[in-house]
Amino acid sequence: GIYKAEEMLLTVRTIQTLVVLLICSYVSFKLGTMNAYTFNVGGLFQNKEVVNQIVISWEPRVFLYEGLFSDQDIDDLMDVSGVESIKRQDVPKDLQEKIAQMSEIHYDHGEDLEILTIEPKTKFPYRKDALDLSNVYSKGNKMATIVIMLSTSKKGFLRTPNEDISITKGSAVLMFNMKTDGTVDEKSKYKFISDTQGSYDVLIQTIYQGSLK
Repeated sequence: GIYKAEEMLLTVRTIQTLVVLLICSYVSFKLGTMNAYTFNVGGLFQNKEVVNQIVISWEPRVFLYEGLFSDQDIDDLMDVSGVESIKRQDVPKDLQEKIAQMSEIHYDHGEDLEILTIEPKTKFPYRKDALDLSNVYSKGNKMATIVIMLSTSKKGFLRTPNEDISITKGSAVLMFNMKTDGTVDEKSKYKFISDTQGSYDVLIQTIYQGSLK
C-alpha cells in the first residue's frame, strides 16, 4: 500500500544518505577533520531543492540543513500554528515528508511542534531532550530533536557543544540525543542565544524511538 511505498522510499533515501556520509567521512579523515563539511542533498528531497547539509559534529551528531524550507513553507507552517505549538497532524503533508526525509525517521514518531520566541537579552539554559531512563515508556526515548528556523537573526544563534549555528529563516538543525548503539548521548545539548537587536522564532520537535500514532 501507500504506507509501505513511503517506507521503501525512505529506506532508499537512507541508503543514499549513508553512502554520501561515508564518502565525506573518508575525505574528512584524509583531511584530518571530521566536521564542518558541506554537501548538497537536495536530490534526496522530493522537490529537488538546493539543500546543503553541513555536518556540525559527530559527537554529538548534529547536522544543519540550509535552505530546506522555503518562505512559502514557513508561511504554511504559521498558517496552522497556535499560540505556543503546532499539532503534528496539522502540519501540511509535504512538510511532514520533508521532516521525515531529513531525519530518516517516520513522521509518526514526532511530537507536536513547539513554537519558541527568543526575546532580546533573554538567557536560556542548556536543554537536554533525552529522557531519564526511569521516564521511558513504550514509545521509547526522545532519540532526536529538530529545530526549524522561522526567521533570520543577525546576532542570535543556536549553541551546540561544538559550534554556534546562525539563525537563518528556512534552515533546520537535526540533533541526535542518542548514540548509534541506542544509549543516551550525554554530550547532546543545546541552547538559544538571544539577539540584542530583536526577537526571532523557532520550531522545536522531538522524535521518539517508537510511533506516537
